[in-house]
Amino acid sequence: MASVPRLRTIDEVAVHESFQIGEWLFTPALHTLCQGERQVVLRAKLVDLLLALVEDAGQVLTRDELLLRVWGTIVVTDDAVTRGISELRRLLGDDRHAPQYIETIRKGGYRLVASPVVRRPARAAGPTVERATPELAAPAGPTSEPASIRRRAVALIVAAGLVLAWLCLPAGRADAHEGPRVLAPARPVPFTVFPGRETDPAVSPDGRRVAFAWGGADDRQYDIYVKAPRGDAVVQITDDAASDTHPTWSPDGARIAFLRHEGGRTHVCAVAAAGGGVVLRLGGTAGYATGLDWSPDGAHLLFASTQGRAHGLRLGALPAAGGDPVWLSDPGALESDHSAVFAPDGARVAFVRTDTAGGVDRVCVMGRDGIGMRMMATGCRKLRGLAWARDDDSLVVGGEDHGQSRLYRLDLRSGALREIPLREERASHPSLSRDARTLVYEDAQPRDHLWEVQLHAKGKPRRMMATTHSEREGTYAPVGAAIAWVSDRSGGADLWLAETAGSAPRRLTRGEHDDVQLPRWSPDARHIAYQASAAGRTGLWLVDVAKGTHRCVLADLARARLCGWTADGEALWFASVRAGEWQLQRLPLAGGPAQPVLSGVTQAAESADGRWLYSSYAGRRGVWRRPLADVLVGGGAEAGECVVRDFVPRATWSWRLAGDHVLLLRMRGGQSEVLRRALDTRAEELLLRCPGRLHAPSLSLSADRSRLLVATVSEGESDLNLIEDFDLP
Repeated sequence: MASVPRLRTIDEVAVHESFQIGEWLFTPALHTLCQGERQVVLRAKLVDLLLALVEDAGQVLTRDELLLRVWGTIVVTDDAVTRGISELRRLLGDDRHAPQYIETIRKGGYRLVASPVVRRPARAAGPTVERATPELAAPAGPTSEPASIRRRAVALIVAAGLVLAWLCLPAGRADAHEGPRVLAPARPVPFTVFPGRETDPAVSPDGRRVAFAWGGADDRQYDIYVKAPRGDAVVQITDDAASDTHPTWSPDGARIAFLRHEGGRTHVCAVAAAGGGVVLRLGGTAGYATGLDWSPDGAHLLFASTQGRAHGLRLGALPAAGGDPVWLSDPGALESDHSAVFAPDGARVAFVRTDTAGGVDRVCVMGRDGIGMRMMATGCRKLRGLAWARDDDSLVVGGEDHGQSRLYRLDLRSGALREIPLREERASHPSLSRDARTLVYEDAQPRDHLWEVQLHAKGKPRRMMATTHSEREGTYAPVGAAIAWVSDRSGGADLWLAETAGSAPRRLTRGEHDDVQLPRWSPDARHIAYQASAAGRTGLWLVDVAKGTHRCVLADLARARLCGWTADGEALWFASVRAGEWQLQRLPLAGGPAQPVLSGVTQAAESADGRWLYSSYAGRRGVWRRPLADVLVGGGAEAGECVVRDFVPRATWSWRLAGDHVLLLRMRGGQSEVLRRALDTRAEELLLRCPGRLHAPSLSLSADRSRLLVATVSEGESDLNLIEDFDLP
């Protein structure tokens, strides 16, 4: 590798230095790009990448030089620079074919072509912060701690200097301040650093204590703990063999309510916040429940539960004095409501509505009586927690996009989403004190891991593609020795291909989509169909495995789920919402419109001989089959023959046709089970039992029926981080 000129790090760039790059003002110490009244907050790696180009403006920097300068000894994929450059171009409004800022030198590298690049003092003014699409993140690994510490110190110095300059303005000269002040990225400090996973943080109303759930070093028994922001003492509030999660404070801070999961039910309990008191059961719900929030008037506790639902969660309000819950929401089939929180004035409720068919999550706001709901799209694929700001018109939102989870401010009046600059890429589940000055959030990134099970051997499941990133939705080719799966190892969800043993992996998509899901092989294994989404819209795509070429066969679907191929390989089955109802459709690949076939169907598969169509319905028990010929002409019985009577969408997560068998995925007693059931004799075989949760779409049996491919969902270890004197941008 060629020698690399030494690059000044951010801590060596004077705090007053900014760089005028064309129409943009780049301030490395503040991680900002400004253009007039527009401002974008950059992630650390994008700052370093742009700074490298600025330091050698007009000079060509090779990919290897940029990798060494920006990522150092951290191992990243070869296209880390490519994706970083692409993201900078997008933010700068640049065109790679007619560049005004960054030029690609064929087989050479990149150079900054904008001229001049002028250093000038950083402004104290700052425009409105816009949401920047997250950059490619390097795989988990060691980071440069000294540089990180120095950057945080510089940011604090800058912020302090800006505040001091404002305070020193002469009386009557406040108009000399050029607008809203620029916020340096906030400086979180570690709040808990225990082994295992600390989760569900809840800041007390006065901001002096934080309750959370911790599963211990072995992540088995979750109990409730309380810790003060300053000090090391930790008080254990509950100690029970059941799992205690989701603490919430009473308005006066005297009690803590929480969820206790026990024996297939969830109990809402309360205990004195000081610990050592009697645990009282206030009520309960059948099945699973999640999330808990105490109303400001102390009258109700808000949660989400599967009770009374064939699929997903709905919201309920339980009287704090005890009694039965009142159900506040009724989401549609394959929708789920969760993460509900009361507004500070108690008049409204905010929550997340998840579309389990693959659409992006939405934030919903309604009256506390469940009336007058308003939905807002955020552009985030998953939302991980909400917290109300003090002004009643903003929410702090944990949002996941491009494989990273960050915190945002959502303006409920305009629907605008602005990223909160934290310099972290794993922030979720925020909690704010009543005055919104103390913020605690979870620092964790859930991971999916692929496992192969040799069904006729007694060995343990084998981990495939052992990376530090998510690997999921693995599927064996129907012929040959290959598997396809979805991975975020390159920074976002992409489709990958490898030999059956997991060797020689190669990427089939390269960041063209926000999300990739549900890869499905053609019967001859020459093509893979997949579902891809961007900004909440879904498209169906085909990739030629040998050539690597892609084509979109159907675009702009709001809510859809790819089911699979027809037996002859000439069409695709997919389900989508039409006129408010799920509809199974058949899409001819030779051309022509999709043909509606069955109403209410959310999942379907055609038998290999083309005789039968198997399907399951929204809100209906069972897997059903009908002769395909009858289906295509609209004749026959309404539902057909039920071949799996105990399939329940909310309890049995998924099914997959495997020759003359069907695979079923379900959970019992905290463990996941994969069953294989013969369609003719109904004989059943347990293929796998494992603790925890499996990823529902990740279920595949090899063509010779000797191997099973599944994906586990691992929350991984997590800690809680704290920001005192938090200032919502």
